[in-house]
Amino acid sequence: MAKRKRLTPATPGFLDTESPVLETKSMSPAPAYARAPIAQVAGEAATASALQELASEVKRAKDEGRMIQMLPADQIEMSYLVRDRMGADEEEMQVLMDSLRARGQQTPVEVVDLGEGRYGLISGWRRLTAMRRLFAETGEDRFAQIKAPAAPPRKRRRGLCGHGRGKRNPRWPQLLRARAGGGDCGGSGGL
Repeated sequence: MAKRKRLTPATPGFLDTESPVLETKSMSPAPAYARAPIAQVAGEAATASALQELASEVKRAKDEGRMIQMLPADQIEMSYLVRDRMGADEEEMQVLMDSLRARGQQTPVEVVDLGEGRYGLISGWRRLTAMRRLFAETGEDRFAQIKAPAAPPRKRRRGLCGHGRGKRNPRWPQLLRARAGGGDCGGSGGL
């Protein structure tokens, strides 16, 4: 079969004249990505369901204290629990500050949510003190916040000493006797 020759107008401006526009139709088939309407609805429903499931899992992890958050260091109350440390060795504090300056915070502190944007410090007194001192020295924003898993008080109190839970503990009388006799909390996981 012979090749057909493509025709071009003899004068280049011939098609630039005001003539009626001819209707053109596409010779290519519909794009491969076009889906039937029911498939599109089903896909959107599956996406919405997956996002809802993910959001509920993230909320559950946050409520259970399994999610590390960045909390403002100035909103953490250091006096939430009575501390057994009367002071800190300045040399050790300087070593910790140098490590935090070089590598950042590696281990989160443990806090309890007191509500209204306030948190009580359970463990990590030295880290929090060092972060606050670094922020005061440098003014860098990376030292203004601290990593901590935050959970409501009922979730975090499980790990505290038995007498810290209140009178609802069925072992309360036994714990009081142990405490009065100079004993510890009976192995219930003290500080």
